[in-house]
Amino acid sequence: MEKTAAVEGGNVGETESFPAGNFDSGRECGFSSLTRRKSRIETAVASNGLMGLGNLGNMGFMNSMLQCLSSTRLLADFFVSDEYETNLNRKSHMKGRLVRAFADLLKRMRNKKESSPLLPTEVGGQIRGFLPGYSKQDAHEFLRFLLDGLHEDLRIDSPKSASNFATRFTSESDLASEKYRACENSKIADLFVGQLMSTLTFESCSHQSITYDTFWDLSLPIPRRKQSFFSSYDRLSTSVDSTLTDCFDFFTEPETMDGDNSPFCSKCNRKRRCTKRLTLSKLPPILVIHLKRFGVSTKISDVIKFPVERNVNLEPYLDSNSPSKGGQCLYKLYAVSNHMESTFSGHYTASCKHSVTDEWYLFDDSSVRLVDSSSVRGLQCYVLFYEKCKS
Repeated sequence: MEKTAAVEGGNVGETESFPAGNFDSGRECGFSSLTRRKSRIETAVASNGLMGLGNLGNMGFMNSMLQCLSSTRLLADFFVSDEYETNLNRKSHMKGRLVRAFADLLKRMRNKKESSPLLPTEVGGQIRGFLPGYSKQDAHEFLRFLLDGLHEDLRIDSPKSASNFATRFTSESDLASEKYRACENSKIADLFVGQLMSTLTFESCSHQSITYDTFWDLSLPIPRRKQSFFSSYDRLSTSVDSTLTDCFDFFTEPETMDGDNSPFCSKCNRKRRCTKRLTLSKLPPILVIHLKRFGVSTKISDVIKFPVERNVNLEPYLDSNSPSKGGQCLYKLYAVSNHMESTFSGHYTASCKHSVTDEWYLFDDSSVRLVDSSSVRGLQCYVLFYEKCKS
């Protein structure tokens, strides 16, 4: 159920701002509570964001992601403070143009003097410049392209030599991380890059092969479970709601690799049947979780339940030697990109938690409204944004 306060942005071209006193009658509320709520909204408007984004034409997927990134405190503060200027990569394809367009948009979104929804024209244009022919309308794909472009504009050439890594690191996990960072070093990577451990256990000889791979986000499969029951006439089946824990369990569940999919065993010197298991080795400050809802021509519309105000503990999914063991694996949710289907197409919105007031807001292109935290989990979540809790 929505909270009683609503903050509405006008359509493109209108000059109406976000009137903090625009309250609906969704539920009764005492005068003092109403006053406090109004004060919190005014604080939010004055201190950070709550700016709607005009739709450039079937670009709701971009607006949804831009709102989520604007609510990514560690990222937004870096750009708004102009700290990024000292890290610009002059040799990048975009020569810093994408970074500057993104930083300018974030500053304008936080500027309380802006009176009407912004048009993210420059960011959209720079993305097309970074990837000519870009026409996808998927929020997750846009996020990957945008972060990749920002990373490219801020990438720092590392003076470290890969030749002496083996003598400096005793951990294979650390060695893999440093080799990656020697080539892919940026503030964006600092915030978003984590590490997965893949373990192959060969059944015939018990040999284990371990490799480490970086990730910018985790794409979790959605388990398709059915609950069956009998009616007086027929056997019926209905989908059972899944939880985020179910998705992580499914992601880290051992997978049998056999036949043509059998990998090469270095001990047997031939392809062998094995089990493969993925675990988390290193966790980033910002964890992005992408739910794999889309197939070739279908969408999995199952409800995925996840905690909104309670922290998520990823310790059960860490490998035994992970440095994140022992209290470094708690995450708090702060933004969600939602995909909702209509008759002929889909529509994207963003649910974001304000970093100052801790209130949740729903961003639907140019419209912004205050919502109850319980409504966040009731939407079709697609991409979840988490910040690591301080130890």
